[in-house]
Amino acid sequence: MKKNLHLKILKIKLLQILRLNTKYLSCIFCISRNLIYKFFKKIYLKVKRYTKKLDKESNERIRFTAYFVFFLFIILNISLFYTCNIHPKKNNKYTLGINNNGDRIKIIDRNGHILANDYNSYDLYFRPFNVLNVEEEILKIIKLLPKIKNKYDKILTKALEKKYIKNASILIQFGLSGAEKKALLDGGVIGIEFQEKKSRYYVHDGLFSHILGVVSDDGIGISGIEKSISQGMILPENDSVELSLDVQIQRLLYDCLQDLMQNNQANGAFGMIANIENGEIIAAVSLPDYNPNDKSSMTFDRVFNKFSLGVYEFGSIFKLINTALALKHGFKLDKIYDIADDLEIGNWKISEMKKGIGEKMTIEEIAMYSSNIGSGKIALDIGATEQRNFFYELGFGEKMNLELPENGGFILPSKSRWNGIASVTLSYGHGIAVTQAHLLRAMISILNDGKFTNLTLLKSKNKLFLEKEILTKDIANQMKGVMRNVVQFGAGRKIKSEFYDIGGKSGTAIKINLNGKYSKEKNLLSIFAAFPMKKPKYAIILSLDEPKWNSVKRMSLTGGGVLGYATRDLIEEMGFFLKIPIMTENDKNLLKAEKLLRNLH
Repeated sequence: MKKNLHLKILKIKLLQILRLNTKYLSCIFCISRNLIYKFFKKIYLKVKRYTKKLDKESNERIRFTAYFVFFLFIILNISLFYTCNIHPKKNNKYTLGINNNGDRIKIIDRNGHILANDYNSYDLYFRPFNVLNVEEEILKIIKLLPKIKNKYDKILTKALEKKYIKNASILIQFGLSGAEKKALLDGGVIGIEFQEKKSRYYVHDGLFSHILGVVSDDGIGISGIEKSISQGMILPENDSVELSLDVQIQRLLYDCLQDLMQNNQANGAFGMIANIENGEIIAAVSLPDYNPNDKSSMTFDRVFNKFSLGVYEFGSIFKLINTALALKHGFKLDKIYDIADDLEIGNWKISEMKKGIGEKMTIEEIAMYSSNIGSGKIALDIGATEQRNFFYELGFGEKMNLELPENGGFILPSKSRWNGIASVTLSYGHGIAVTQAHLLRAMISILNDGKFTNLTLLKSKNKLFLEKEILTKDIANQMKGVMRNVVQFGAGRKIKSEFYDIGGKSGTAIKINLNGKYSKEKNLLSIFAAFPMKKPKYAIILSLDEPKWNSVKRMSLTGGGVLGYATRDLIEEMGFFLKIPIMTENDKNLLKAEKLLRNLH
């Protein structure tokens, strides 16, 4: 099954490469055909001299073969000439993302809202030779265009330098709107002229910046979806590219992450929301961001895409994966482990982040209360080989394949070092670094009845990837129950909502310093959640990068402690916009009864 999946993906990629490069390959062939002709001619003369020494029958066979090869060469030459000069013109426009009107195709969200589109803009030039009072006219321009106020001294200096050069002109500002052009003309400014051009406009400024990317001044995509369109990796339909994103949900996620980042004085925040059933990403945000309408905001820290390109350790969320592996290996959720003492392996000692969580725990409780010792013991019982195979089945051993050029890889132990202490730390999310998209894909694959469900940024394009089974449906259902119990009765209670039955798990990862050692002051906090747990529909993952640390706050600086309430609020807001039915009174009563039974137990 895995081999067939990889073959299909390889076939798609080869077709995309051929679609993009056919023109260029054929043009190279056309240019070099004279050299090829000379080569054939030389071979023909040698064959002719050789055939004189043979009998008549052999001579005819060789001549027939030579003429046949030469005929094929002529046919191939004609075909490639046609491809180079006639056939690809229309297709090439679409490969570059240009429609039949010469405009770059628009990008829309799943509900038809425009995210990026072309519009007519005007570059403003000033001709000082035609102006009696240069300073006065420039002040008029500044008054009508306050956004260029800081350029006043520079513009005035250049204008005075070129005052007596007849045809000299000065570029004042790129990309003015029609309204700005009209204001300048109505304002009676002398000595100005406009050059009309097509410009790319991103309707929501920086809201989708890391997904959409930007185009260069000549309209070629240089990052994000824009680059994928220009490279032919995404082909438009009906003059547009329809993404799986939802503007309303994107705004909710953006506001949630921005508040978390500001309130905790963090270096960054990033998150993703996806439909569990088909892998469609409905929101994805990386902060800090930039405004694609203002390229001056594109500094490295703002342009870097944390959710699909950044590679991180995500901590205890991996305990859910460890639990799924235990079930796949044949263990039962009620299997008991002794966690009273630290786990010692060679020179290494594994202890709990918080003491006093218990002395004996079942496999389910190890996940519910986030035991490092219990997780490590489960991993040792399963074995490194089974663990490694499962991680690769979940896609952690391959580069992410979103429809973006900014796709990150992974950091895993080599096969020879995947044992002992490595297996133990991997069981609770240390020693493995992947992208946030990797982790989200793995988690929704568990929730989607155990079917490997690839992520996509395109609406309804993902049916190809629902054929690989990584878990049985029965195990997937048990995992849904575990995730739910983590939130309802375990360490994830801060995510608990009175409106929705939520499941999930938080994670706290200590970051690595430049010297390769774990820092005592830098954390990456993350949380995964899904809802509603009767039939999970949406999955969320949020991460907060390096929130401000102090010794008093240290033990509360965890994924659940910092992100729990924000995740709950986000889910409740999402549920309203997506019209997800809330829990009935009967559902709430059942939860209360279940809680009572657990307390008695």
